[in-house]
Amino acid sequence: FGMVWEAAKGGCGEHPKVAKLHTALTSAFDAVTADLRTILGDLERASTEHIVAAVAQQFGSVRLVPASFRMRNKAMPVRPSPYVDAALAMLSDYAATCAVIGDSGRQLLDTACSQLASQLGSALAGVIQTVEQQEKSMRRFAKAGGEAEEFGDT
Repeated sequence: FGMVWEAAKGGCGEHPKVAKLHTALTSAFDAVTADLRTILGDLERASTEHIVAAVAQQFGSVRLVPASFRMRNKAMPVRPSPYVDAALAMLSDYAATCAVIGDSGRQLLDTACSQLASQLGSALAGVIQTVEQQEKSMRRFAKAGGEAEEFGDT
C-alpha cells in the first residue's frame, strides 16, 4: 500500500487504477478534513461561549459596587472586588488550556477576551447610567425638599 500511496501522492497517472485511487483518496481526505474543520469550529465556538458566559456571570456583581459604598458612606475601593478575582481565575485557567493548543488557542483566548471586554464595558456603562439617574433623582428630591421647607416657613 505504501508504494501505491506514494505513486498516488505523486500524481502518477501511468496506471489508470492508481489515478482512480489517487482521486478517490484525495476526495475522501478532503471530505473528512472539511467535516473535521466544521467540528473544530463548533468546538471552538462552544469553548469560547462557555468561558465568556462563565466569566460574564461574575460581571453581574459590578452593579452592586456603587450601592455598597454609598450606603455605608465608605471610600471607593482600592483593591479589586471578589468578582474580579473569580473572573481572572477562570480566564487564567482558560489561558493555560489555550496555550497548549498554540496559535489557534491564542486566537480563542483573544476572541473570548474581546467579547468579555465588550460585555464588561456594557455592564459598566449600565452602572454609570444608573448612578447618574440616581444622582439626578436625589438632586430633584433635595431641591423639592428645599422648596417644601421654604414653602412651610412662609
